[in-house]
This record gives sequence, C-alpha cells and structure tokens, in this order.
Amino acid sequence: MTEEEAAEHAREQHAESLRQKGAHSVAVEQVKVGARKRFAVIASVAKASGVKLPQTLAITHKGQTRQVPLIVREEQQYSLD
Repeated sequence: MTEEEAAEHAREQHAESLRQKGAHSVAVEQVKVGARKRFAVIASVAKASGVKLPQTLAITHKGQTRQVPLIVREEQQYSLD
C-alpha cells in the first residue's frame, strides 16, 4: 500500500468520527512534514472551536497497523445559504 493509498484508507475509515468530533471537511493532501513530503489526512475545523483531534490516525492493512498523519486546519466553514 502506498503512502497515498494509506492516507485515503484512513480518510475513508475515520471521516465520520472526525465529523462527529467537529471537522467540517476531511481530505487527503501531500504536505511537508519536517524535510519530507508525505500524504496526510487534513481535517478542517471552525476557527476557535477548540476541537481536539489526534496527531495520527491508525489503519490496519493485511494485518499490519500503520499510523497516518492527521493535520488540523482552522478554517471558516462556508454554506450555500
């Protein structure tokens, strides 16, 4: 499983629980972590919401557990109203 596939799997597996905890959108992006580019799950939360989310999301693939980075971004939530 590639790093991007792992991040997509983590997004699919954890999106609903992240939304229940206050994320208004969940995506996968390539980001720079330290000196290295990696794929991570991005959870957008409302500014000053105080939402606390973990730094990584665990997934299991073929019996092996893997940690995928989770980045929380504070962004304004838009609506179509």
